[in-house]
Amino acid sequence: MGILNSPLTSPASMGLSKPKSVYDIVQRPVIIDPPMGAKPILRTGAIGLPGIGKAGVIVEYTVPTNNSAVIWRIGNGSALETTSGFVTGGDASIIWQVLKNGSPFEGMDEILIIIGLTEQLGGQLPAPLWAPQNTLIQLVIQNISQIPNNNAAVGLLAGWRYPSRLDPPALR
Repeated sequence: MGILNSPLTSPASMGLSKPKSVYDIVQRPVIIDPPMGAKPILRTGAIGLPGIGKAGVIVEYTVPTNNSAVIWRIGNGSALETTSGFVTGGDASIIWQVLKNGSPFEGMDEILIIIGLTEQLGGQLPAPLWAPQNTLIQLVIQNISQIPNNNAAVGLLAGWRYPSRLDPPALR
């Protein structure tokens, strides 16, 4: 009889009154899954480690007009850094921030550890960072007490952008 013709996989056995092909496809919210037609965001950058007491923008992205953006992954480290003497190990000598128009996103003001490596497309955030049109998103490094020694700081912002007309009403 075969699995496809089995009474166990018929629409009636699954509690459906219509064939499966008649039901609507459900799209999860655009801040969780990219909608059809979304464009990827993948911005990378590198700068010399700023001097002690200074900050530097490693990578930035401006959300285009009539679009919204979701940043879902950030990379704020490289496997190569451990061989050059520059390490982000939670000792507060380096502080990372993700900024939205110059102010930190909530919970993104004092990142003391590496969330993800740039070589592995960063690490996934616990919740997406949403930004409306014309928002400037920046990954910033602040050097509190690390001697620069000609080291580089690398970074990555990744996610997607989509037409802002698809935003859920609560975000408009």
